[in-house]
Amino acid sequence: MLVAQAGAQTGLWTVAIVAGFLLLVVLIVFFKLLPLWIQCVVTGSGISFFELMRMALRKIPPEPIVQARIMTVKGGVPVDTDRLQVHSLAGGDVRAVARALVAAHREGVELTFEQAAGLDLAGGDVPAVVQALIAARKGGIELEFERASSLQLEGHDVMEVVRTWVAEGA
Repeated sequence: MLVAQAGAQTGLWTVAIVAGFLLLVVLIVFFKLLPLWIQCVVTGSGISFFELMRMALRKIPPEPIVQARIMTVKGGVPVDTDRLQVHSLAGGDVRAVARALVAAHREGVELTFEQAAGLDLAGGDVPAVVQALIAARKGGIELEFERASSLQLEGHDVMEVVRTWVAEGA
């Protein structure tokens, strides 16, 4: 009888220790993500606490995703959180893509998320290409995103090329 009681107590202690450990892990994750979630709620970015937990569990750093989502929402070109996560997992710079999308939208330059993400993954500087497109537009030159990005990927300074074209009146 005493042996059975001792075994039951050991089992209870094991369950209590495991439950305590799980509670500790949940609390750590909760308090790590709480400031980000509050930022999401306050800015209206639309990222739920559950989404933040999913990102953390899938080893996607949630901070750049949250910052990029806030940038795009506030800039008027909201990008789906899943697309930002996929771009991040592919090794892309979601913040640079978000900055470029917002700058392009603000200046009336057509740019899709796929174009910006593709250039970023190819090693291009998306914000620099967008700035070149804006400068070309202001200089009266019609320059397509594909042409500007290919110039950059070929190693040319796109802004310098645009300045030359504007000076020549091309």
